[in-house]
Amino acid sequence: MASLSSPMAEKKHLSPSKSMPAFGCNDTPENDIDSFFRYPQPKYKSPFDDDPEIQRVMKEEINEKPETRDAAIRELREFLLDHPEIRNPRLDAPFLLRFLRMQKFDVNKAKKTVEKYLKLRCEEARWYRGLDIQETRLNEILSDGTVFALPGKDRSGSRVLFHIAKRLDLTRFTMDDLIRAVLLTMETLLTDESVSVNGLKYILDFSDVYVNYVLIWSPTDFQKALTSGEKSFPLRHKQIVAGNPPIGFWIMYEIVKAVMSSKLRKRLTTGQLTPDMLLAQIPAENLPKEYGGTRELSDIIDAWKEECFQARDHVLSLDRIIAPVRRRWNIFASITNWIGAVPAGVFQKVAPCLASNMELVKVADSAAKSGDDGWKTHMLDYIAQKNLV
Repeated sequence: MASLSSPMAEKKHLSPSKSMPAFGCNDTPENDIDSFFRYPQPKYKSPFDDDPEIQRVMKEEINEKPETRDAAIRELREFLLDHPEIRNPRLDAPFLLRFLRMQKFDVNKAKKTVEKYLKLRCEEARWYRGLDIQETRLNEILSDGTVFALPGKDRSGSRVLFHIAKRLDLTRFTMDDLIRAVLLTMETLLTDESVSVNGLKYILDFSDVYVNYVLIWSPTDFQKALTSGEKSFPLRHKQIVAGNPPIGFWIMYEIVKAVMSSKLRKRLTTGQLTPDMLLAQIPAENLPKEYGGTRELSDIIDAWKEECFQARDHVLSLDRIIAPVRRRWNIFASITNWIGAVPAGVFQKVAPCLASNMELVKVADSAAKSGDDGWKTHMLDYIAQKNLV
């Protein structure tokens, strides 16, 4: 590790100067945010010493032990300090613990994950940078109730991310807007350390949406968002419930299962989102009335936006980190290439639907080869003509 007094250490880890962008820190005392980037860091003190249930999860599920935790934090911090390409990393223990907890305190795996995450933030700046609740589009998509976190926790202690697909106004918002709203929600939740311990669950309600929702996703970006979210984002993904999947959703659903790890695939379930099913997992006071709970959806949305405002400075502080931009993702040239990427076993499941809609596939493929997004328009026109939705 570079000596603390070495020129490299002094140059690389100085606190941000006044000339640097504030990144949303105007309302937060300077030392509160800037301290995340300083070295040395204070000794970590767990906020969960009086919480026996969280201590149980730490011990039994993520291999977090007080006697070895400090050494793991120190090793991961030194890895970032010595990294030749990552500049101005966050060094505070709660941030580093996100990666250690995700990887059950396997420090080598945590190193790989934090490296991938920080590079991803720079490579996909359109998604990860400037996640500001005060940005008009983000504020509006959250105000519409498209994506939010339920208040409180479920019966196992996890926070729950809720997506109501029919609330996404496809005339105003794009796939990028939706991804940014989800990432803002996840980054905001991670400012609470208990989320890095107990993990996050997802409830995705796809009722009353059709093929036009699926078509906002490009094949390349769909694959990228899915794989990076599972393998690079420092969260324990505990469960994904895809409720009321629509007609035309079959291809996306099968590809989701195909590219997920076997562990996460086992945690993905589909079916109807009934009040009984939801109330078995989530207290009624944390659920909207529309789903069997006792809370007004508008109150839940307002409470979630307030959480985002409270965490705004912490989330935007991540934009100070600089990592190299290198990776190039494979580009899918057409919709048939997307379909061709599905493994043989999965293809057999969707073959009957493909056969009945092969004309649709041909229309879309022909347009896709033109090199623009015209295939989506052709696809929607054909769907409307044939009354497929």
